[in-house]
Amino acid sequence: MPRGPWLAWLSRWAPERALRSLEPRDPRYGRAGERLAERHLRRRGFALLARRLRTRWGELDLVMRDGGVLVVVEVKTGRAGPRFRPAARVSREDLERRWRAAAELARGAPHRVDVVEVRLWPLEVVHLRGPRLTP
Repeated sequence: MPRGPWLAWLSRWAPERALRSLEPRDPRYGRAGERLAERHLRRRGFALLARRLRTRWGELDLVMRDGGVLVVVEVKTGRAGPRFRPAARVSREDLERRWRAAAELARGAPHRVDVVEVRLWPLEVVHLRGPRLTP
């Protein structure tokens, strides 16, 4: 298995392969998932505006444009099973912070917050458009 600089290269240019070699605690693991999510959304017509944007509400994984709508994307990467999905790790507070950041960035323009799950083994990317806040 590749190590060191090769894993950084893999997480950027071949994220599917990098995810096989990386541990979930490694920051490159999340970056590889973000690259896969970005590719998935670009294929569906989204335009990338920013990656890993720091705001006063926290770091935003991806900021994209879907037509005339600003979209803040939270990416969760991990194993999925019958009773667990990576998006389950997104809390109500996380979504509220993302909504505040999206509103601030959009300055009155249409905006929304999406979640993208990168499920492993088998690899699958699932786009959840504007998930609702649950009590």
